[in-house]
Amino acid sequence: MQELLSEFLSAHKGEAFSQTIPALFRQAARWYPNKTAVQLEAESMTFQELDQASDRLAEYLAGRRVQPGEVVACAAGRSVASIAIILGIWKAGAAYVALDPECPEAHNRHCLEAGRVRLSVGRGDLLSVLATGDPARPPFPDRSRPDGLALILFTSGSTGTAKGVCLRHASLSASVSNFDAIPFHSTDRFASFSSLLFIASVYDISLCLSLGCTLHIVPEHIRRNIRALAGFYIKNRISVSFLPPHMAAKYMAVDEGSPLRLLLVGSEAPRNLDRRPYTIVNVYASSEACAIISHYDIVDRRRRYPIGTLVPALEGYVVDDQGRPVRPGAVGELWLAGPQIFDRYLDLPEANARCFAPNPFDGRPGYDRVFKTADMVRQLPGGALEYICRTDHMCKVRGFRVELTGVEEVMRTIPGVWDACVTCFTDHGGTNILFGYYQSAQPLDHQAMRRALGDRLPHYAVPVGLVWTEEFPRTLSGKVNRHGFPPPPELDDHKLLAQRYH
Repeated sequence: MQELLSEFLSAHKGEAFSQTIPALFRQAARWYPNKTAVQLEAESMTFQELDQASDRLAEYLAGRRVQPGEVVACAAGRSVASIAIILGIWKAGAAYVALDPECPEAHNRHCLEAGRVRLSVGRGDLLSVLATGDPARPPFPDRSRPDGLALILFTSGSTGTAKGVCLRHASLSASVSNFDAIPFHSTDRFASFSSLLFIASVYDISLCLSLGCTLHIVPEHIRRNIRALAGFYIKNRISVSFLPPHMAAKYMAVDEGSPLRLLLVGSEAPRNLDRRPYTIVNVYASSEACAIISHYDIVDRRRRYPIGTLVPALEGYVVDDQGRPVRPGAVGELWLAGPQIFDRYLDLPEANARCFAPNPFDGRPGYDRVFKTADMVRQLPGGALEYICRTDHMCKVRGFRVELTGVEEVMRTIPGVWDACVTCFTDHGGTNILFGYYQSAQPLDHQAMRRALGDRLPHYAVPVGLVWTEEFPRTLSGKVNRHGFPPPPELDDHKLLAQRYH
């Protein structure tokens, strides 16, 4: 019986993951030529078919004089064609940026302009290439290189224009190399829930191409229909899927007969998840760290879960404002080092200067610079990390530091409150004023809420304004955008502010 590719890769990590994803994919195609590599409803490609299709596209791009490191747009949306296009772009030595027809046109235009894209490839282009290409031609010589640019991923831009995160092939390979820490196997069938614009999708694609897993793309029309999604999992015998916390909670209510082995939950902090027959993994991740940074198995119902232990390809340091390690259990900023850290922000030298520094703790190649995550954490007894908040989720009120996420946690304990979001507005005189937004079946008694908050919080951390809302503003990736609430028009009239919002 043939050894699983995932077992082989686990035993040969140093050699295997010094390669690019296209090189790892070609190895998977040799092991599993007739296995389905990617499927969307009735359309699919085997590993061999995907290898041949991406070769022909790479050949086409080379004929269009695409240069190493050039950025090519993938404009095929959530489709089987997109996987072949991405792989073909990589084999041609180029990098890709994904466009999404569901996104605002201004966002796609910004991606094209920032990436200096001269060539865009859609599904029709791929079909045309395949219709005119010679399937008997020899394999295209893979031009991808570990130090070459693989893609530019644009953040959702909650505080302004989206930033381009530049990821190299070495970062993708290093990220995939952590697969056996969770663990994933070549026999897994993945459901790809996220848009191509986000790092979760990049990870799904890279992992499946490398390990020889089957990637099932969740059809767009069922992504927000939880019963249809549960049926999709059963029909396709899905063993691994990623879901944001609010979708995971809904899924658990309708998961009878679930085929899942692993449910990855992330993008926001999960809360109050019950133990299930499958393993639930809280994954702390970011685009800048090329997907998963740490992971924690959820086994009981809690209001707050640790983010767990770092993946093997990363080193982490919890430091104070001066970059000195804090004592165990103290809160500090998380700095990360390792080969899966991104290369740079596109054309943002000031941001790059702020977030990177020489590593004072480790000079090894690949670990000799640190990325300052701006995430505040603390190390729990036993070594797991607990996420506290973003540094930009802190503000000074009357000279006191307030952690907005801490106020939100207390608001969520008030009976009837489903969810809460706290933000800070600054009036023209420079005074910071807290506002707390909450979701519930109907507006609650704000005086009673204020008394409940006052019993748990210092007076300066109780929001001046409480606002009931049906929806929170969200970024393109679906995260709550605390910067998306408009400031109240009464912000500079504190008496009127208290009358209107108390």
